[in-house]
Amino acid sequence: MSEKKPIRPGESKPPVAQINSTSSRIRPMDSAIARAKAAKKNVVAPAGKRVQTSYPIAKPNRSKFVRAHPDESYRMSYVPTYKDEDTGDIYFVDPDLELPEEIASQIKTTDLYAAQAHDGTFFIWFINHSDTSWYPSANRAVRASMTQWLRVVSRKSANIYDLYQPVQEIPEPDWTGLPPFQDMVENGFDECRITSINHPVIRKLQGFANDNE
Repeated sequence: MSEKKPIRPGESKPPVAQINSTSSRIRPMDSAIARAKAAKKNVVAPAGKRVQTSYPIAKPNRSKFVRAHPDESYRMSYVPTYKDEDTGDIYFVDPDLELPEEIASQIKTTDLYAAQAHDGTFFIWFINHSDTSWYPSANRAVRASMTQWLRVVSRKSANIYDLYQPVQEIPEPDWTGLPPFQDMVENGFDECRITSINHPVIRKLQGFANDNE
């Protein structure tokens, strides 16, 4: 290992390597432009009221606290649905369709509730009817969340939902900006509606690979 040679009187230090500014892509902003940008921060118009454009049909996120709308006009029961396990999409199934028994047996009866997460996001909380302990447990969860913020966490070992209260107080939800629930549901299902036995999802369940077969 070579030792550094001391600098004797009268000698100058070796030149320090310089970064070629023409080849470097990292460079400071012109000071005048920087000052102008800083000044503009104080005159930017504040954001207006947030308007949510879609209402997903989903279960509560286990990491967020949730409230269900307490008004009966913001719930809908016995809605026929089908979940495509390949895509995760939930479809509304027209109850007037005459489906083959092997397909009809896969249709769920579903209850829908308007809900809000503690971050302000609205969604449609869906609960599928079943003969298991999941259904009464989910019903208790949605009823309890109509009066208090709760975090809903599934415990698969017991087929139930556990409810957790927040440690800190969360402001009451503001439901005033919601459209009628029928409009929310129409929006939530959007293009996921099975209204014909020739729908691609029905054809897939019947064994067709695509509409051309």
